[in-house]
This record gives sequence, structure tokens and C-alpha cells, in this order.
Amino acid sequence: MDSSLYTNLGKRVREPVPGLKEVQTLKELNKNHHNNWDEVSVSEISRVFCNDLRALLEHGEISLIIHDLFIIESQLHHLHEAYPDKTAELPHLEDLYRGLSPVLLRSLWEHSELPEGESDVIRGWIEALRISIEEEIYLWQEKFEA
Repeated sequence: MDSSLYTNLGKRVREPVPGLKEVQTLKELNKNHHNNWDEVSVSEISRVFCNDLRALLEHGEISLIIHDLFIIESQLHHLHEAYPDKTAELPHLEDLYRGLSPVLLRSLWEHSELPEGESDVIRGWIEALRISIEEEIYLWQEKFEA
């Protein structure tokens, strides 16, 4: 994978996201505010979403990344149910999945002719996931910082 394309992106999204110090994950947010969503702004939800995505970048195993990504997706679903009138503003994973597809395909293509085998393909997939997650964090940080 051509890492020069994404060199600066990784540097920009690894900084801590300020705000909501007492709530660090979407799961905690859903648990703490399931009956009183008036206290939580879309900006705060976006910040916590970025924290969850950033935590994915700490994993080294693809199974953990995918498992936790599905947990985030489930938590987002609960938020969209709680905020039906703000669905367009709330974080979602559609852009991440849309961005992941070409990066994953490129990784598969680059590793398809290597004799080393499966471990290189898995490393390529992990890198593709990391790139897509970093892009997603960057996009949502730009939305709530604007």
C-alpha cells in the first residue's frame, strides 16, 4: 500500500478529542442518557464517536477491529432511534464503508501476487481498515470543529 498518500492523515487524527470527559464511548453515552437525550448535543455525540473510532486504531488484530466496529454500529443505531429528527446530522458508518471498499480492493490487488501468502493480505486489510477509520475521524472532527 502506498503509505505516502496517507502520511499526514494519521498524524491529524491521533490527537485526543476534547469534550465529554466523563463519557468516553458511545456505549457509555447510550447507557447514561437513554432516557434524557435533551442533555446531549450532536457535536458531543460526534466527539464520542471519534473517540470510539480512535480506540479501533489501537487494535492490532483484524478480528478485534471488526468486532468493535460492529459494536459501534449497534450503538449508532440506538442513537439514530433516539434522535429520529436528527438522523442526517448524527454520525454514521456509511462513509467509512464506502471509503473502505476501494482501499480494501487496492490492498488485495497489491498483495495478490506476493508469494508470502495470507499474513501479508491480513496486514493489508488491517492497514486498509486503519486508513478508512482515520479518514472517518478526520471528516467528523472537521464537522464539529467548523
